[in-house]
Amino acid sequence: KKLANTLIKAFDAQGYSVSQSDADLQDTVDETRHPGLKTLNQRVKKALDPEQNFG
Repeated sequence: KKLANTLIKAFDAQGYSVSQSDADLQDTVDETRHPGLKTLNQRVKKALDPEQNFG
């Protein structure tokens, strides 16, 4: 949850509207094409993939 809040603050700081929902956050990241967020995009996908983390 702390990671999610950090991501939400980071997106808010860059002017992206986000919601507390992981699915909405993932959609926001998927729609974001800002070059500086490509690494963040990969990290979020990894963080939202329970099989990769706990499989």
